[in-house]
Amino acid sequence: MQIPKGKITNFLVLSNIAIAALLAIPTFWEIAVLQGGFIPIRFTSTDIMPEGLWIPSFLTPITASFIHANFMHLLMNMLMLLLMGRFVEGVIGYYMFFIYLVGIFAACLAEFIIDPNSAVPIIGASGGVSAIIAVYLLYFPKEKPAPWKGISANIVWPIKLLIGWIVLNLLLGFVASTTGITIYFYANIGGFIAGLLLARPLLNYKFNRD
Repeated sequence: MQIPKGKITNFLVLSNIAIAALLAIPTFWEIAVLQGGFIPIRFTSTDIMPEGLWIPSFLTPITASFIHANFMHLLMNMLMLLLMGRFVEGVIGYYMFFIYLVGIFAACLAEFIIDPNSAVPIIGASGGVSAIIAVYLLYFPKEKPAPWKGISANIVWPIKLLIGWIVLNLLLGFVASTTGITIYFYANIGGFIAGLLLARPLLNYKFNRD
């Protein structure tokens, strides 16, 4: 199978790598996390937040997606985005960017709903990447989805994917907890759900428009 070129995917990957290189400069990463990380409590209380925050809170889901904890965090996200984003982009074109963006905001919303008073910065492109993974799995299933007890395959298959994604993230979270790596479980689930919900409507919209 030939891999599509994916201009938008390449741009996102290269942008993340370039920003990661910039944040490798001493103290830059710490400043970026404080300024651009998504911190739920910034939306519920400003009393305990430090002064000097110049990035508006509503933009932090976007800025946080370009900040990664370490090289492995960046590598895993960019590999998944590069491998699957190109195929998704090959199907729906620039709408792929919209799914990625909604996935980012859905991920932050999920973390906010779970703990709106958290002061822990949430960083990484996992929400957007999770949305792209969901769309990829819907567009390129390994086997033809089948109905179950009269329920349409269009409903059964996304539910199966979501259950599998939840289980996978639980396992990853367990393994990560032994290594000191943080897995943003709810962010990953939120982004994945966004991808599942947007995949078919955007596909139908694109081809009806074309």
